[in-house]
Amino acid sequence: MSALAAKYELADLDDRQEALLAELHPVVSARFPDRMRGPIVRYLVAGRRPGDFLQAVIRNDLREAVCRADDENQTLLLAWVHLLYMHAPTGSWGSPAALEEWIERRGACYPWNAGKGSADG
Repeated sequence: MSALAAKYELADLDDRQEALLAELHPVVSARFPDRMRGPIVRYLVAGRRPGDFLQAVIRNDLREAVCRADDENQTLLLAWVHLLYMHAPTGSWGSPAALEEWIERRGACYPWNAGKGSADG
């Protein structure tokens, strides 16, 4: 297990997951609070279900995201969308179905294409 994988409590990553982790780490470290970094990285890399706020963002549900966001995350909503659009693997976000399928497939253990936006958006 790499030191970066250990930091996010991720084990048994394949090469694609390690590459995605290496791409995501500097982006989330620069923009998001410590308490939010692990959940989004674990979701995108390994398909682990995040909390309610991030699920709303991932589902592309603006109303629910605003309602569930704390003050800090309300100011970061544009940054969350930018992260997903520019860095999240295709198919990992954009609808309730995308969220559930990503979790079911355990994230990036399948081919991914970051930086292209979601299949729905």
